[in-house]
Order: sequence, then structure tokens, then C-alpha cells
Amino acid sequence: TAFRNIYRTEAVTNFNLDNDIDHQSSSPYHKWQSTVERDIQTMMINVSAIIYGSMLMRADSWSHAIEHCVRIHNDVPNLNTRTTPNRMIDSTAYVNALYQYRY
Repeated sequence: TAFRNIYRTEAVTNFNLDNDIDHQSSSPYHKWQSTVERDIQTMMINVSAIIYGSMLMRADSWSHAIEHCVRIHNDVPNLNTRTTPNRMIDSTAYVNALYQYRY
């Protein structure tokens, strides 16, 4: 498959080593093996439950709901790193999540 031709090349292997990346593969239809796939699946299930469980949200709200979930995920600190994903990329990024995401 294309997967093996791309991700097992020397260039990708060297990139992973240089950037301290641990490549994780999962078997077909076993998405829970991969952390990223598991997080995406969890987000999709949560957004689905919110949209379809609400009388006020329409089904075409998906794109806005996903953007909102991603924004929250990237603005809230991670327990392991004690920093936000946005701050890991841009050290000047700061969001007061207690204010920004209050209801």
C-alpha cells in the first residue's frame, strides 16, 4: 500500500528520529490503538451527542462544533506537558481558558 511506501522510507525515519517522534501504526479497523485516532473518535462522538441531543442545534452545525472543540483542545493545558498545544508551537500564545470558555 501507499502507507508502507511513504512512512517506511529513510527520509521519514530520519525525520522521526530528528524530531523525537514515535511512529505508531494501527491495524485496519482498530483505531483505538492509535492515540490520535482515539482522540479524534472521542471528539466526533462527543460533538455528535451534543448536536443530536440539543433542540437548538441543527445538523449543519458540525463544522462550527468541530472547530470549537479543536480550539478548546488546543487552548487548554495538557496534563502531561503542563502547557497548551498552541503554546508549544507559539510561545507567545496565551488564552485565559477560564474566561474564554465560560458559559
